[in-house]
Amino acid sequence: MDNKEKEDLEEKINELVELQNENNEKIEKIYKYQRWQIIFKTIYWIVIIAAALGAYYLLQPSINNIKSEINNIKDIYNSLIGS
Repeated sequence: MDNKEKEDLEEKINELVELQNENNEKIEKIYKYQRWQIIFKTIYWIVIIAAALGAYYLLQPSINNIKSEINNIKDIYNSLIGS
């Protein structure tokens, strides 16, 4: 190998190292993006579930009143049909 070929090989190796470093940086950014996506998606679902449970908790008295009114109507209907 002469000096020219050695320089060409070293230049190509340096280019490959630079490309590998760039790829590693891009891959690391992708991993960070995915981690944040998982975190935000988890928070998103926690908020939705908490809102649904909170709505149920707040509406539970109204739901119980409606259930009792329906039962009262059933009782009245049964007493009318029964007599």
